[in-house]
Amino acid sequence: MTEEDHADDQPEEEYALLAVQQYLHEMGYDESLRTLERESGRQYRASALPMSSELAALITEHRETKAAERSAEGAASGVPATDLEELNKTSDKNLICKLVNSFQNLGSSNLLCVKFNPTPDSKLIAVGATDHHLYVCDWTTGAVLHSIALPGAVIYADWHPAIPNILLASTLAFTHHVIDISATDKVVQSFKDHSKYAVIVRWSIDGSMFATASYDKSVKLYKATAAALTYECVHTWVFSTVVEALTFAPDGSIYAAMRENNYIHILNPTDYTTRLVNMNATGDDHVSFTVLDMSVSPSGNFLLLSTDRSRLIILHAATGQQVRNFYGAPNDDYSQPRHAWDTDGLYIYSTAQDFTIRAWEVATQQPVARLEGHTKRVRAVDHHPHCKLLASVGFDNCLKLWGPDTT
Repeated sequence: MTEEDHADDQPEEEYALLAVQQYLHEMGYDESLRTLERESGRQYRASALPMSSELAALITEHRETKAAERSAEGAASGVPATDLEELNKTSDKNLICKLVNSFQNLGSSNLLCVKFNPTPDSKLIAVGATDHHLYVCDWTTGAVLHSIALPGAVIYADWHPAIPNILLASTLAFTHHVIDISATDKVVQSFKDHSKYAVIVRWSIDGSMFATASYDKSVKLYKATAAALTYECVHTWVFSTVVEALTFAPDGSIYAAMRENNYIHILNPTDYTTRLVNMNATGDDHVSFTVLDMSVSPSGNFLLLSTDRSRLIILHAATGQQVRNFYGAPNDDYSQPRHAWDTDGLYIYSTAQDFTIRAWEVATQQPVARLEGHTKRVRAVDHHPHCKLLASVGFDNCLKLWGPDTT
């Protein structure tokens, strides 16, 4: 085993030994560490584990997992039994686990985001790149239909849920844009309202408004004006730390998550008030993870959270109770994990730092697939809204499509 080996690839006994050695080293128990090295025959290597305080993190995760399991069993959780039944649905055997196509015709730049057009029967997919372009492609052939120049690297894109030719896109140049791919001048409105870039831009589920989450520690809400396809900023929420994740609830509320904060902030788009929901299973205020991606389940009853601790969490949206935990996709403080729900809510998929995409069955919380094919970091994934198809893009300049194994 070399120093470059990942902890996730090591046997459980080896991983446990490394975690204990790291703990002894960090606590200054040098004599105990030397004794353990001598008796185990293994020298401590600081580079063997990707994160500090690994043992403490494992204990915290174990406690929270047990608390979440108790909640899932109905122990004072307040989660309706009918909602929990949704998570226990039997697998339909249509797990996405096979590479079905790969395209590398979007220049030589890194690809940062990907989004299927939500219109039934549409073959359009949007891909954002570091070469300052948003590409709209035919996902059946890989052909580029529109190449839209923007001021900076395109880090997020979102199709309008009701108008099939309209997109939102954000860039590293601190701008975000409303785009009409059917127009001659495709960029129909541009904004530079943030002092840092917007990591997320998303339409509400009905398309009447959109919100942006920025590294300037703010969330901005935009609503339509009387003019067609014109929007204005109607409110700004300011926070004490960087906003990393944002999504809309079916009722129009905005869920937002920040660094160094153990609460989901629920933002009201009508009166602009804020309600807090504690993400910790034990109800305390200890911050043990940061939420880096967040999305609503197909039913709208649950939130899926990607964290910087190699862990995904499902919360009951109404109560904030943890009901599922998923482990196995290595992601740390320096990662930017992205995930996707299966259209029926039976599986979830997540990017990982080891160039793979991991899949879990929601009912059992068990890992069920490891999608391999990218040769560099996978930057984004998106599940097709109407069929069993997953798209991924990454730093290897590839757009890849994945589907069920039908053999």
